[in-house]
Amino acid sequence: MTEQPGGHPERPGPGAVPPPPGLASPPPPPGTPPGYAGRVPPGTVAVRGETGPHTLSGWWPRVGARLIDGVLALVCWIAVGALLGGIGYAFSGEIDSVGTWVGAIVGLSIGYFVFLFFSPFLMARSKTGQTPGKRAFSIRVIRTSGDPMDFGWSALREVAVKHFALNFASAATGGLAGLADYLWPLWDAENRALHDFVCQTRVVRSEG
Repeated sequence: MTEQPGGHPERPGPGAVPPPPGLASPPPPPGTPPGYAGRVPPGTVAVRGETGPHTLSGWWPRVGARLIDGVLALVCWIAVGALLGGIGYAFSGEIDSVGTWVGAIVGLSIGYFVFLFFSPFLMARSKTGQTPGKRAFSIRVIRTSGDPMDFGWSALREVAVKHFALNFASAATGGLAGLADYLWPLWDAENRALHDFVCQTRVVRSEG
């Protein structure tokens, strides 16, 4: 019972059972997403709809994974170009023929799309937001909304934002935008790069 301003105790309504002392649920801490139970310890991130935090990845695993994926995507690009150039050469019989050059140009063009969508395809296919590089360093990409990293969202993050938007911004700022995106996880509280802010993603340690 609580006291009213006049000093008289206020009785609970019919059927009301007051909570035992000390067992009332405290309000969730500020910044806790809906559906998340508990506080968010430092170095972790909460995901909407889940009951436990994810441990954030450090900066070096992100760098290592990016290097591995970049090298693999570049190898695929060159391999596709060389393959179609070789097919053109096989038909023409001359290295400096129109067929060889057309094959090489078409191959490099197709290889460029392979290079662009290398990471989005594998992130969506893995169902866990992982690429070969991320798997090597036991990290993955998640969405704070709790939704999966499907192909559309992976392409938004890797192609539209990281490749085109950031490359355009870097060209316009003399490389500063790209450098800022690359280094931002070093001082951000949730180890986010600039593209993570835009796409509402986080890079976390893989549990498997």
